[in-house]
Amino acid sequence: MPESPVMNALADLPRRIVSALLRGVLLLCGLVFTLALLAAGLVAVLGMVLWGLLRGRGPQMGLYWRMFRAATARRPFTAAGMRRPAGGAQAWRGGARVVDAEVVDVEVREVPPASLPSRR
Repeated sequence: MPESPVMNALADLPRRIVSALLRGVLLLCGLVFTLALLAAGLVAVLGMVLWGLLRGRGPQMGLYWRMFRAATARRPFTAAGMRRPAGGAQAWRGGARVVDAEVVDVEVREVPPASLPSRR
């Protein structure tokens, strides 16, 4: 005798309930883990700021931004992987013309082993 669609739906009901409960528990675990990581990072930052204040050195965000700007200015490539033009920011807007530089070859010479630093 063929089974009716109602019987199939009733037979699948416990499996669907367990599946939905498991998904909810895993989602809740992921949310708790994410919030715990966020709280740990916040506690670490506040701890470092308080430690710096106790030692008489306040947070110096300007220094970090200057270091970041200097580090990104030295990189020849942007985040998109495109090479920066030689003209700087003006070349992106078309204000400066990129000039081909002359390439100079160098001669290869052998370095004697005596002049190399020893590995210890």
